[in-house]
Amino acid sequence: MRRHALAASLGAIALAGSGHLALAQTTGSITADIIPLQDWQAETAVLDGWSADTLIDADVRDPSGDVIGNVENIIFGMNGEVLSVIAEIGGFWDIGDTHVSIPWSSVEVSPAGTGVVVPVTEDTVDDYTLFQDEVLTAFGAQRQIGEVSGGGFGEVETGPRAFRATEYLGDYVRLSGGDGMVNYGYIEDVVIKDGEIAAVMVRPDVGWGATGTYAYPYYGTRSGWSPASPYYDLPYTRQEIERLEPVDNIG
Repeated sequence: MRRHALAASLGAIALAGSGHLALAQTTGSITADIIPLQDWQAETAVLDGWSADTLIDADVRDPSGDVIGNVENIIFGMNGEVLSVIAEIGGFWDIGDTHVSIPWSSVEVSPAGTGVVVPVTEDTVDDYTLFQDEVLTAFGAQRQIGEVSGGGFGEVETGPRAFRATEYLGDYVRLSGGDGMVNYGYIEDVVIKDGEIAAVMVRPDVGWGATGTYAYPYYGTRSGWSPASPYYDLPYTRQEIERLEPVDNIG
């Protein structure tokens, strides 16, 4: 059971989502509601949250407490809400290995975030098919592609779309710097809290001389990011991020 087993089969998944950030400040040609880092409470943002990286590969249990598989992926909407969990169920119920999609509202996460309980049983497993779930209907929504100038963003998806946690984790992070973007680090994790992404955990590159992981607000496509992009751009400068302290403990 490997984390990236669905990478190819779910690559084109889309959905009609909703929600947007208020327009307040411009980064290149991208407008977003920017949270000043002096007002950002990083410790509060991650308090009592769950690590997406820890949840992926965690045990999945049925209502009776039996381990029936593992978490394969987590599906998010573009405004950061958690939509569903993709679980790999295998080796029993006379169905062999298969994948199911469980709406987040039906998922119970352990207090430590090291496993989940889902309402999937032998009698109900067919109700959690990947491709009848409205979240994962591959052709349920059109994707609009638009040219975005400035900041090196290039061509991004401007229509609503769901994305997998594994499309986001590991992306390179850049900062605003002069006439372009400055390489900073990579996304190590995201914190899930109250059904949405509460913080993006960034590990600076060794060249920055910083140790630990730093928590930042989630901006998603409003900062120019798309699931197809290897870069996630933060609307902050080096001088602004120097005010932050590392946050290494989620929960």
